[in-house]
Amino acid sequence: MLLRASRRDYWPFDIFHPYVYQTVTMPDEIITNTEVVVSLYSCVITRTTPPRPQDEFLLAVREEDGTVIADGIKIADGDDYRTGDTERELWTRFITDVAPAMAATGHPIQNYGGAGLQFFFYAPNDGDADTYFYMDEVSVDICQTEPIPDPEPGMVTIGGLAQLDLLGVPTPMQGIHLTAYQIGGGVYETISIQEVNNATGHYNYHFYNIPPGQYYIVAYMYYGGHLYFASAITDDLPPDTEIHDFDLILR
Repeated sequence: MLLRASRRDYWPFDIFHPYVYQTVTMPDEIITNTEVVVSLYSCVITRTTPPRPQDEFLLAVREEDGTVIADGIKIADGDDYRTGDTERELWTRFITDVAPAMAATGHPIQNYGGAGLQFFFYAPNDGDADTYFYMDEVSVDICQTEPIPDPEPGMVTIGGLAQLDLLGVPTPMQGIHLTAYQIGGGVYETISIQEVNNATGHYNYHFYNIPPGQYYIVAYMYYGGHLYFASAITDDLPPDTEIHDFDLILR
């Protein structure tokens, strides 16, 4: 989809502020530690040489009647113009949890159980040249998280980012099945969740508090009629080891 922040080149010199929105119904019951994760890919086309128009591609969250409850969440601007010959070079992934922005304005997400929220994408023009903001693969994930377990003495934790290779673009996905086979030991299973990027690392899966040792990690997912698969072997992990960057790309 294209949002073109532009102005008419002849009189009257109207300035265009394009927008588009989608209403998403929230779960009936929302707990405090709920994330509302918006993700998309954006591509910016504008003047090829600086100075570039300072148009911005923004996100707001609104109630169904249009009342704004979070605003000015920046996705991209004119300076994000990129060049290249491949999709990976032209497109940039954007991901954010809008729940903190809602809470900051006095509208915590738990107040909206069963309600519809509008995710409002807009691109106001600054009166200068045009900026073309393309977006694709837009999603909103309502993620109710469980607390991370405390480390158990003598055990290990393995985690990282599990991604599908989609047309050459590594893409984090929820619902990837992962199994950790301990060499000479037990078998442990988990499923990837929403992407997390914090002080601990950049990840979407973990095996928490499993015995020390060496592990063979297998990941698979059916997507778009295809089976995606990856596997890797860890080092021999001593007790109290934590790994948060054991990344896998499924092909």
